[in-house]
Amino acid sequence: MSVSSVEDVSLTRIFLSAFASRALKQASAAIFAILGQDRTPRPQPRSWAESIKRDFGYDPLRDNMGERMKWARRLAPKAKASR
Repeated sequence: MSVSSVEDVSLTRIFLSAFASRALKQASAAIFAILGQDRTPRPQPRSWAESIKRDFGYDPLRDNMGERMKWARRLAPKAKASR
């Protein structure tokens, strides 16, 4: 190995270890503590219906009359008829 490739490998290891998720989490916690700030909590993930509404422009939980559908019950799967 040449000297430059050894340096590249060591720089890559330093970079990857410095920006690994655990190191970033620890570093960001230290930075927030130094600045005296609190971290904002992660937002809750969107519901399935909200994602469909945002991406495709319609609410999948509205019926053909425009009313909001309500949960009634779950239907059990039907078994195939045997011959």
